[in-house]
Amino acid sequence: MAQKHRKTFAWFVAGIIIVLIASAGVLYALGWRIGSSGLISPGTLVVENIMSYGLLIVDGDEKTVTAETEHIRLASGVHTLIYAEPNMWPWARDVRIVPGENTIVAPFTVPQNTNGFTVGEPDDEYPAIVAAFGSPAPLPTQDSPAHSDDGTTSLFLSGSNVHMYWDDESDPPSAFCVTDTSCSDTVTVLAPLEPIRALTFYKGRNDVIIAATGNTIFALDNTVRDGQNFHPIYKGVAPTFRVKNDQELYVRDGEQYYIINY
Repeated sequence: MAQKHRKTFAWFVAGIIIVLIASAGVLYALGWRIGSSGLISPGTLVVENIMSYGLLIVDGDEKTVTAETEHIRLASGVHTLIYAEPNMWPWARDVRIVPGENTIVAPFTVPQNTNGFTVGEPDDEYPAIVAAFGSPAPLPTQDSPAHSDDGTTSLFLSGSNVHMYWDDESDPPSAFCVTDTSCSDTVTVLAPLEPIRALTFYKGRNDVIIAATGNTIFALDNTVRDGQNFHPIYKGVAPTFRVKNDQELYVRDGEQYYIINY
């Protein structure tokens, strides 16, 4: 009888251990971790501005994309995020997850092969594109900055460096933070080796610029701390640009004029 009770007790203990291990596995999968002060709750990564046909990878694991915004529970700390769409430059950065809080990111994509065409004198649009380059583009300065469409961010040159200033009354986003606890209203986005010829915000964004310097026109985000995304739009000799609309740029490279999709 005593031996039977011992076997029953052993099975009971084994059952408890299995339940505890399974529970720990579930909690771990949900992003809970054990810290010096006890259990640490997960945070939520909110990925906006994505497409259902896009590829979303977090820490090497592919995630199913079902909507333009995805919510992913993750353990606190730094995680690597990659997002890609067919025929677009991939976007990647480190993201910092805070326990119990949402971390919002919004990838941007630029075509790997931007479609465009040469504009010459016989073309109807030739007078408009020549007029657009009739005088030098006024580059944004600290006294006369460019403003994002949502009014939260200013963009300006100081010397040769490109800066963003957070205009909103809310706390600046993480891109303006040098460390987890040290943030500023201003971030240096770019320190180019050659002069900037044209500069503005990328279409609809408050965290991405489009610039012309050297032999390239490109888009660049402001996440200096966590890895910037550089997406080339046009490469030539010494190009500059004017924004025609949200889909097209006027580009001048030497004596040649182009309309480029971006």
